[in-house]
Amino acid sequence: MAYCTLSDVRAYLKFNASETGDDAIITGLIPHAKAIIDGYCKTTFEASTDSVRYFDAPSQAIESALFPSSSYWMGEQYRVLNFDTWCCQITSVVNGNGVTIPSTEYVKNPRNGTPFYSIMLKRSSTYAFDYDETPENAIAVTARFSYSITAPDVIHESAVELTAHLYSQRLTIGNESGVGDNGAVLTPRGIPATVLAYLAPYRSVTLWR
Repeated sequence: MAYCTLSDVRAYLKFNASETGDDAIITGLIPHAKAIIDGYCKTTFEASTDSVRYFDAPSQAIESALFPSSSYWMGEQYRVLNFDTWCCQITSVVNGNGVTIPSTEYVKNPRNGTPFYSIMLKRSSTYAFDYDETPENAIAVTARFSYSITAPDVIHESAVELTAHLYSQRLTIGNESGVGDNGAVLTPRGIPATVLAYLAPYRSVTLWR
């Protein structure tokens, strides 16, 4: 999903109702702004539907063989399933042998908010991240794999400003300067400083990078 709408950008640019000639251009730039934001932050901020991702099953047998003297590897690590991207809502977790792990059997990390980067089986749980033949891609997680279900306000504002910025660059060609309607020279510019400031907190280092 896009992080902003045509009407959002039109309002930001202060277009009146009759100025619709460039609506198609603006509409085409909105997904480009989203792609720039996602690429800069290395994540996506909105998910309208579930998707399925597959993860290796933590193998206690393999880890115990590699680290025979480590109680951490023998007791803790096999209960943790690390994701490779942010997750904001989990629908189901299914083992490689087809057994669904109920949500009451695990906790999410972090515990008190979203997005999540892993789940951990409770100590009281009788379930395990199991598999039949091989641990690779054995665990199927159906979830909203994104930072949030609906993009945060600051991401929405970033998308609006960035789309407007891309629109303002429409008279430049590649890295060449263009000339505006008023005769002023237009020089291509990078992401606006205000947008970079908005996005900075969302570029934090995460466990899978």
